Parts: sequence; structure tokens; C-alpha cells
Amino acid sequence: MPSSPPPAKKPKRSTIPYTPEKPSQPGPTYIPTPKQLLATITTQDIPNLELRTPAERATTLLRLGGIAFVPPARRDWTGEVQVKLPGEVLTKDWPPQGWKEMTPDTKKLNWEFIAFQYEQVSNHPTVPSRAGLLDKYNMLALPGTSPHNKIKDVTRTVMKNRFYLYEHLRLIATNGIKPDLSTTFMLDMLEKASASRDTSTDHICHALDKAGIPLRLDV
Repeated sequence: MPSSPPPAKKPKRSTIPYTPEKPSQPGPTYIPTPKQLLATITTQDIPNLELRTPAERATTLLRLGGIAFVPPARRDWTGEVQVKLPGEVLTKDWPPQGWKEMTPDTKKLNWEFIAFQYEQVSNHPTVPSRAGLLDKYNMLALPGTSPHNKIKDVTRTVMKNRFYLYEHLRLIATNGIKPDLSTTFMLDMLEKASASRDTSTDHICHALDKAGIPLRLDV
């Protein structure tokens, strides 16, 4: 009989103690500057990106507004043009006859009256507060109208938020402030939010555009 092979030798176990490696110290955190972040934005990243200036984007947002967060821009009614108002409202023309001789309070009364007419025919279940009503129809405010920021009701905080956001956009639109990265982010968010805005006054703004009534962004 052939002899069987010798049994395999078991490997010797190391007697050297195992010492785990110490983790290396983390290096400094890289924080890109706003200029470096902007340099990474390309049209390939966002195929439908329109390369518009911040002023153009802010003006577009103000042209129609974004109720409930920002009113539409006021219009320059200093010319002699009288616009035929769209919709089934009693007041057919704007501005009203002789408005330049009216007192500031009378101008506001006419403004509130036409705004309330539009709300009545819009079939909305609720009517905004007095301040909210005037903000929503801000495009119909006449020069020299008594300011409505003195109205004190439960919506005053909301009204102030709309006012400050409107002022911020107005300054961007008129190059009154130097835009930075935060401006870009803010405009991005507002443009996305405008998809859910109240569009019930768009037909009025379009009628004013068609009649050549420009935006009044100086105040």
C-alpha cells in the first residue's frame, strides 16, 4: 500500500499585537465664495434657463405681482390716457374723470370702489381685508393717493411683509441695490412660488400693458 501524505502544517499565529491605525485629522472645510458658485452655473445645468439680469427678472415679477406675497407694480397714470377696463364692472374707464383735482382721500375711495367691484364679479368666496384689497389692485393706485399703510387691522403684519418684499424687488428692478448671490436665490424662489399665485387680476394688467400704461417703479 502506498503511504499517505503527511498532514498539512497549521499556520503559525502571529504573536505581534494588532494596533489599529489612528484616523487622520480632517483637513480644512472648503467653502466656495459666491463668485466661485456663480461660475459653476451653466446653461447646460439648466437647459431652459433664460439669461436675464436681476433687474429684468424683478420687473417681470412686479408686472403681474404675486398675491399673496407681493403686489403688482403701480402704474404711471400721469399721462392723459384713459383705459377701458376689462370685465363686468360698473366703472368702465380708469382713471376717473377729474382725478387730478381730487383729494388724496377721494382718490383712495375711488381706488377701493373699483377694487371692490372686481372682487364682487370674481366670485371669490371671501373678500380680502381692506389693506389686502388695495394691495391686490395696486396697479390702479393713482399718484397722490392717501397711503393705506396707516390701516391698522389684524393683517397689518402680512401687509408689512408684502410692502418690504415689494420694495426689495423695486430696488432690484431699478438697480437701486447691487445684486449678489442671495438676490439670485430670492428671485429663483419667487419665480417658483409665482406658479401658485392669484392670477385673477392678470387680465387687468394685460389691458394696462396693451394701453401703454408703464410701470411706476420710482416710488
